[in-house]
Amino acid sequence: MLITVSAYNRPHYLSKSLASLSRCRGIGACRVFVILDKSDRTDECLEIVRQHGFDSLTLAERVGCNEAICKSLRVGFDFAGTDFNLHVEDDVVLSRDAIHWFWWARDTYRNDKSIFSVSGWQRKPCGLITQCGRRMGFCPWGWGTWRDRWDEIKAAWPPAEGTSWDVHVTNNVRGTRFEAYPAVSRVQNIGESGGEHINCPDWHEIFHAAVSTSDDAPESGNLYFTEANI
Repeated sequence: MLITVSAYNRPHYLSKSLASLSRCRGIGACRVFVILDKSDRTDECLEIVRQHGFDSLTLAERVGCNEAICKSLRVGFDFAGTDFNLHVEDDVVLSRDAIHWFWWARDTYRNDKSIFSVSGWQRKPCGLITQCGRRMGFCPWGWGTWRDRWDEIKAAWPPAEGTSWDVHVTNNVRGTRFEAYPAVSRVQNIGESGGEHINCPDWHEIFHAAVSTSDDAPESGNLYFTEANI
């Protein structure tokens, strides 16, 4: 599986995010590209990427969040030629079994056109560790989609300034389609400060941080999931 990571000027978050990727079960079968929007901390971020042995690409100039995310996804789909891209931002930490969830969902829902994307995030556990569901919406904190859905997203990508790209995707591209999600979160958002859309740490704790993830639950050893009405 192809994994892209977008980052800017927060090496303290990037370090945690890439460390979580490095310890994911199945990471050896994946290729990781870290795309860095230009900043005065690019060299620090590049050193972290080098320590983990991942590929990197640095944009020639600062382009901002919307354009940097688009360019990251283009690396996965257009440059690397993947059919399914998992995208992670620099303030997202993955659980050890996160890749197994995305593998399963990728293959299970590939031809289900009612599924627009796959999310790794769930605020509060709502079922068993091996259960999943579908919901209306789009969550950008550790998500993946297929080439045909990406072609729709790319064609309608918002301008660099204005509405945040994920709000635009939710309201103007997704339509009535669902995202698949695990009953127990496979990602944790740690970006309580320094982001473009975070009001304060308290706000992050209420709206972005998952209460718990699969790393907090007993390991099931099961690589398969059952969709449930959750």
